Amino acid sequence: MPLTLRFTARSHVGLVREGNEDSGYAGARLLVVADGMGGHAAGEVASAAAISALVELDAADVADPRTALAEALVEADRRLRILVEDDSARDGMGTTLTALFWDGKAFTLAHVGDSRAYFLRDGQLGQITHDHTFVQTLVDEGRISADEAETHPQRSLILRTVDGRGRGEPDLDVIEAYDGDRFLVCSDGLSGFVSVEDMTAATGLADLDTAADRLIELALDAGAPDNVTLVLAQVYDSDDTGVLPPLSADGQLGLTGMLVGAAAEPDAPWSAAASNFTPQQPDRRLPDPEDDSAENEAEVARYAPQAPSRFRWARQAGLLLVAVAVLAGLAFAGQQWTRTQYYVGVEGEQVAIYQGINQRVLGVKFSEVHEVLDVPVEMLPNFDQTEIAKAISADSLDDARSIANRLGDRAAACERFRGEPARLDPTPTEAPTASPDSTVATSPSPDPSGGTSGPGTPSTQPTDQPTSAPTSSSQRSSPDPRPSESGEPSFDDPVTREECGVNGS
Repeated sequence: MPLTLRFTARSHVGLVREGNEDSGYAGARLLVVADGMGGHAAGEVASAAAISALVELDAADVADPRTALAEALVEADRRLRILVEDDSARDGMGTTLTALFWDGKAFTLAHVGDSRAYFLRDGQLGQITHDHTFVQTLVDEGRISADEAETHPQRSLILRTVDGRGRGEPDLDVIEAYDGDRFLVCSDGLSGFVSVEDMTAATGLADLDTAADRLIELALDAGAPDNVTLVLAQVYDSDDTGVLPPLSADGQLGLTGMLVGAAAEPDAPWSAAASNFTPQQPDRRLPDPEDDSAENEAEVARYAPQAPSRFRWARQAGLLLVAVAVLAGLAFAGQQWTRTQYYVGVEGEQVAIYQGINQRVLGVKFSEVHEVLDVPVEMLPNFDQTEIAKAISADSLDDARSIANRLGDRAAACERFRGEPARLDPTPTEAPTASPDSTVATSPSPDPSGGTSGPGTPSTQPTDQPTSAPTSSSQRSSPDPRPSESGEPSFDDPVTREECGVNGS
């Protein structure tokens, strides 16, 4: 049996954005949505240019849909590159792109980014596409759950887009379709804010136009902080009029292609490529939130709780003031905290106490000299010179002064050592000779027979010879001048000549 598509499309700027960066197209063989990004006068350019490259497939002789879609995405990327070359202000723009091409039996999918494609079959809504986002990779790796991904602060970070740099490699797939199936392609302005249950119920409404209107209405009810764009199509047996969905209000099946969003603007890039398609508008149109009339404000209130557009500037100014106040508060709190921190460092050639932290960000130093001591750094022990060059942290101002005072004591000790002449230890070469006046003690000499020898045999030990030699300062046991177990230098150890770099005693 021959299968045919009936389709419709919608795009809404949303309740927060000033312009529409989304583009969409629905035709007899092509359903496609592009969500542009890149700032002022760039996102809408990117999405419209990408759509223009694919719209041409709807009227082309396509033998291999998979190859045709891949080549169309290459062409879309080329058009974005040309637009950036023409205007450097567009550098960095890009767009998502999700397309379904109908060949009469199945859909071929081409997908880049986080716009989505769904199918509704037997009352169940299934997702066809896989998001190219940072949070989706976390879900795939099992690091977060799907529920956590919905509220993750980086859920909008896209890893793959069409951006004119040849990096938007698409996912390509084929999806079988059956009589009665419905297919929905949408930007994240819908899928990111409307629950699957609500999307399922709305997509299943009998009339396609009613279903599309209801989906937009649900996004507005959710606050619609982003643009909302969707294309919706139903597969049906063209020979069986009994299962044909109800006609739209104007009695037409709507088989003329429909451009919506930025691509439908008269000055859209390559708009001439799509000029043969006349955008259709359903009879049931949602109110324009930019209309400031009292009647329209009442209508807008039916769809979403929002302030009337005439007060939007005040709300945006208020949000900006709140953001500035928060940043100022954080800066003040950080400044107050740094004023409670102290460390000992070097100022010029002297030991100094600093208030703040020993850090520098973008050339800004977060400390200032609090007090300079009359302690030359060059007089400190070698180890202390190394440590103070890196800054010695302190718990408080009193602790910093205590550290500085102990450094002063150690510097004074080194100064004394360095001011004394070096003394060499005597190296005796022969035994001392007794003077004529010295008295030599005599003691009995052992007799071979066990007795003692007679008196008068001199001993070899003078009586006035000292029993031990004094220990020089260089022979003292001194501690290894290394940090304590805590990692901080120990100032309680005695200072030795070796620590001060003085040899000899």
